[in-house]
Amino acid sequence: MGLSLMRGRWRGPLGASLLFSFFVFLMFQFASVSSDDFGLIPLYGRLGIFIIPSVVLLYEDRQYIPIEKIVYHVSALYAIWYLVVTLALLSGILHSDDSGLFRSSANDARGNRLLINDAVMSILFFVSILRPEKRKIYNWIVIFVCIADLYLSKSRVYQASLIFELVALAAFRSTLKVSLSAMALFLAISAFLVSGLGHSGNPFVIFGDDASAAARAVSYEIAKPIIDAHWLSGVGLATTALGDRSVTLVNRFFWNDLGPIGVLYVGGLVGLTIFAAMSVCCFVGSFLLKRNGAPQWFANAFGLAAVLTALLGIIAPTLFFNGLTVFAFAFAAVLVRSPSAEKPVRLKVEKRIRQTYGAADSSADVNSAFANTRPATPL
Repeated sequence: MGLSLMRGRWRGPLGASLLFSFFVFLMFQFASVSSDDFGLIPLYGRLGIFIIPSVVLLYEDRQYIPIEKIVYHVSALYAIWYLVVTLALLSGILHSDDSGLFRSSANDARGNRLLINDAVMSILFFVSILRPEKRKIYNWIVIFVCIADLYLSKSRVYQASLIFELVALAAFRSTLKVSLSAMALFLAISAFLVSGLGHSGNPFVIFGDDASAAARAVSYEIAKPIIDAHWLSGVGLATTALGDRSVTLVNRFFWNDLGPIGVLYVGGLVGLTIFAAMSVCCFVGSFLLKRNGAPQWFANAFGLAAVLTALLGIIAPTLFFNGLTVFAFAFAAVLVRSPSAEKPVRLKVEKRIRQTYGAADSSADVNSAFANTRPATPL
């Protein structure tokens, strides 16, 4: 962030600071509503916000290949770690108490499963299938590991969202159309879920009749009266290990499985508006990256990963926790000054040169003036 300010680039630091301030506000809000002690637990999962200024600088310098290599290899290591640890847990070599990440099978029809960072896996999957050297053996191994991890995660929302995106990509062969269709689906289902707040019905009963679907339906009923009481700014993010128990008065409540309803519970109408804006950034991420001169494969890979992360918000609003890393790549594209911004400046300089030197030499003088300021050719 300091480097951005030293170079006179204030958009990245400002955007990251405003978003981080929003989550800090939610922490204070919870402490106020619940009378619990203020803690820093929610901040640990939001530190990905602070890569935004660095990504903005890399975008403006057209350093797309370094971004891809760093993200690809770090994500690949995570995917391999996830596969090894999951197999070790399932085979009994490791036990759930050893990892602290193993979800209990109690009241879960899908049994024990290791929590997966779907945002990291989304980037890795689409970069793996779209990067230019995708025919390398190592890349195919990574794709296989991604598929294995997806299966072992038993995340039905993630699996369904990925299948929808791949089918749409095969049908439309256009990332823009995939993004628009995903956004339409996201808005339709979100509107349906939010509309349930106005009557006695429970829209979550349509998502199945197993223990997981039942837990969502129960959480929805718990959240409704709390949302009515705190509709503007929500109850905030729980700041202690007790979680939301001091507000909900129950032990099992999962706002992060309620999609936009969970966002309303945490952030109220203000939070839902910010969440909607974050989702739109993800849905148009590919277009924004292409506008800023990113290579097509890079824009498609990171754009599709952002779309998948936003689409998960139908049930799991990951943009409010582990999806912030993917959001950072899409949001940074919003903050980058577009190469088209050079055009008005060029026209003013050309006009001034014509007035001073005449039309004959203006073209050569303008090209010379912009030779050292025009962004480098995209890789």
